[in-house]
Amino acid sequence: MPIVTLVTGGANFQDWQLKVGGATISYGNFLSEVINFILMALVIFIMIKLINRFNNLKKNPAPEVKKDTKVCPYCLSTIPLKAVKCPECTADLPQTE
Repeated sequence: MPIVTLVTGGANFQDWQLKVGGATISYGNFLSEVINFILMALVIFIMIKLINRFNNLKKNPAPEVKKDTKVCPYCLSTIPLKAVKCPECTADLPQTE
């Protein structure tokens, strides 16, 4: 529990005890184990979230953008995809589908 001791200023939870009548209840060990469990659960949760995020990036690539323009093979100007004649050089274009 080095992180917890840094935060709490070096407190040792394992020595905490409660005396009731003649009985002594050591709740410091229990508290120490609960803190350890919560920290480990948090670390595992964060690791799983990161792994899932990277797996989702692999599964869902960026969608392809549908092209709505083409390049004239004669003058290399950009024209609409359905054009049959280039507006720049007035060449007849081959049909594309």
